[in-house]
Amino acid sequence: MSQHRKTPDPPRDDRRTLMVLALLAAASTAWAGFLWRQLIVSRSGGEPFCAFGVSDCARLWDGAFATWVHHASGLPVAGWGVAWSAVATVLALAAWLGLEHLGPLRAPRAAIRVTALVGILTTGLLLAVSALEGTFCSNCAITYVLAFAYGAVAFFGVRAPKKAGLEPGLWSAGALALAAYAVLLYPGLKTPRNRADAGRAAVAQAAESLRRAPLAQGAGGAQAGPDGTVPSSSAGATGALPAFLADLPEDLRQALSTTLAMYRSAPSRPTDPPRASLGNARAPVVITEFVDTLCSHCADLHGVMRYLLESVPEQFALDARHFPLDGHCNPRLPVRGAETVRCLAARVQICAENAPRRFELAGELFENQEHLDTDAVLEIASRYLDQMSLDACLTDPRTEQKLLDDIAFAGRFNPTGTPLVLVNGRQASAFGPFLLAMILANGDAEQPAFDTLPPPGSLPRPASHRR
Repeated sequence: MSQHRKTPDPPRDDRRTLMVLALLAAASTAWAGFLWRQLIVSRSGGEPFCAFGVSDCARLWDGAFATWVHHASGLPVAGWGVAWSAVATVLALAAWLGLEHLGPLRAPRAAIRVTALVGILTTGLLLAVSALEGTFCSNCAITYVLAFAYGAVAFFGVRAPKKAGLEPGLWSAGALALAAYAVLLYPGLKTPRNRADAGRAAVAQAAESLRRAPLAQGAGGAQAGPDGTVPSSSAGATGALPAFLADLPEDLRQALSTTLAMYRSAPSRPTDPPRASLGNARAPVVITEFVDTLCSHCADLHGVMRYLLESVPEQFALDARHFPLDGHCNPRLPVRGAETVRCLAARVQICAENAPRRFELAGELFENQEHLDTDAVLEIASRYLDQMSLDACLTDPRTEQKLLDDIAFAGRFNPTGTPLVLVNGRQASAFGPFLLAMILANGDAEQPAFDTLPPPGSLPRPASHRR
């Protein structure tokens, strides 16, 4: 007599596995929220916490991709991390509680896999962006590990949904994601935007106003003193300062206050006379910049300087110097690999110091920094300099000595990257509103108009491009 055994039902999910999934997602939610908070700290002028002490998080957060995401969606990347993690947490708990048919929580196992797949793909995208932008964010790496761990448990530790594929979970995951986005949109819109972009926009707006109503009693109209400088009490400049400060958004006022405190605490060191300055050589403010042609923050600074030279050229002098991040020409750095175009671009700009369009040459190099090679640098230079003169200059020992002089000058300030910015011989910030404020204050960091700023926050490290 034959006996027919009943085929056993598929085993139920291990509740401990689902709880592990929920805990991973909850940890990701908490960490993404912490990163969001650190983003706000960074863009308010403070110094964000860096996991393991090795990070370039602020630069990645202010990069082109992260800035686009915030502008396009209203949520910063960290905000989207909170949204994804919250959805992942809710779905894991729903599966653990057996809520299989409760409105948007139906088919939670399929939705878990959809969410896990989105997390893995997004993490891969963010890693690619990080590589393209040349940054490493240790804080973000923790998020990546949690997302991959969630995905591994979701696909290998949780029983597959009864219906094959991911389609049953699309509606659930999508509905929860939309709800999370709606809840987080308001704080996302209140999160300070890219400080460099916002600062540059504020300087551009102020520059336009100053062009329409130029300073009546600025440095160009005041009488120079015996030392050749313009008195710091020029009414036109200092009179424009309160209006500029009052027009700044609150987050930029906070950042300016913190940056100003950093500047006040910086020691003043001996400086070299400007070699070929732009603007007004007799102005009370001298801004010295040390840049690297492939440095993204240096390109941002160049944009700020363009606005300043267009709007208040009589109020300051710009002394453009070079600190290429390549050990082949910079003795302060180790030699790593083949020589890059950083050295050649610095020498080309030194050769152009007496050219009438040297500032435009630097701008074109910055605009094409992602595609520069030796031929491209020389082709750009040929549009501004005579070829024979350029060839002779590049092989002239005096050109190399000028580059070494710039590097030694910068070395007095122990640079950790570029741009290195000095205002009247004191290390400063490349933050656009700070530079314009100091110009309008005639270099006086104790100008009474600054008393209207909020108290400074934690002193930030200057944003820089590191090797």
